Amino acid sequence: MPQQQYRLDWDSIPCLTPEQAWQRIASRIAVLVDVREPDEYSLLHAEGAISIPLSVFGERYHEIPREGDILLICHIGERSLLAATFLHRLGWEQVFNVEGGTDQWEASKLPVRKGRQG
Repeated sequence: MPQQQYRLDWDSIPCLTPEQAWQRIASRIAVLVDVREPDEYSLLHAEGAISIPLSVFGERYHEIPREGDILLICHIGERSLLAATFLHRLGWEQVFNVEGGTDQWEASKLPVRKGRQG
């Protein structure tokens, strides 16, 4: 991401529980973006998540559609909040942070995958 610092803003970025996020993904009204690094993603990730690591997010954010709900997830919810704030400030309107990240997703017994995407 660009060098500009983004304040984590819990007030302007809405959060969804993993269950709420899964409902939107299963209904095909949302895209789930995992911002963890590739080694973390390949160990375990939420089913349907695409990988755009935070370390290259500033170079790849344009791959994220502007339409529909964009859900961001990481390990526990902090890096995804940073990415969500970045997108929101660039004009994405339907941006959500997944509460508790992949840890909570897995604890909620929602579908997960192992290995790289593709």
